[in-house]
Amino acid sequence: MGRVIAAVDQGPNAKSDLPNKSLEYQTMQPYQTMQPMFKILSSETKTLTKELAQRFKAMTPSPTERQFDPARAKLLREKVEAGQAITFNWAIAKVDDKEYRVNGNHSSTTLSDFEGQFPEGLKVHIDTYKVDSPAGLGQLFQQIDWRRGARSRTDVSGAYQGLYTDLADVPRGVVVAIVAVLPIALKSLAPK
Repeated sequence: MGRVIAAVDQGPNAKSDLPNKSLEYQTMQPYQTMQPMFKILSSETKTLTKELAQRFKAMTPSPTERQFDPARAKLLREKVEAGQAITFNWAIAKVDDKEYRVNGNHSSTTLSDFEGQFPEGLKVHIDTYKVDSPAGLGQLFQQIDWRRGARSRTDVSGAYQGLYTDLADVPRGVVVAIVAVLPIALKSLAPK
């Protein structure tokens, strides 16, 4: 049985300026190889300025873009203010003669709304893609910040374990389990 991997509703009530099409989708059998519906046109790293953030924020959003989450924006702002921000990754999709912001909504909005002195030393990496169809926007969106490629608790634990030779050979899952129950154990031992 196949599963829908990209679906974009382009019916009469769709909130998009993409060409009007009924539900466009592509199904894929598990582990089936599929031809990509996008290709990269350019990839560049730039110094991030308030003007660049404002231009990116003002771009037409892709209908696949996730909704703005103030809590996510707050976390980004805190990282920037603490000097912990790394290079931001933004993406543009070209569909026919139109350009859409596919990734960078939260960071461009947060940075363009920065009051006072704009943080120095920030960089942004911008990839621009040619996308064949609205369904291709869905396929491209799934590749950006891919959930299955995100760092797990075990990955993070392993990174810190690798810094301490006494812990380097302890199975990572064991350390994660110990860290998870340690606060409970300490609380139960605390005097009442």
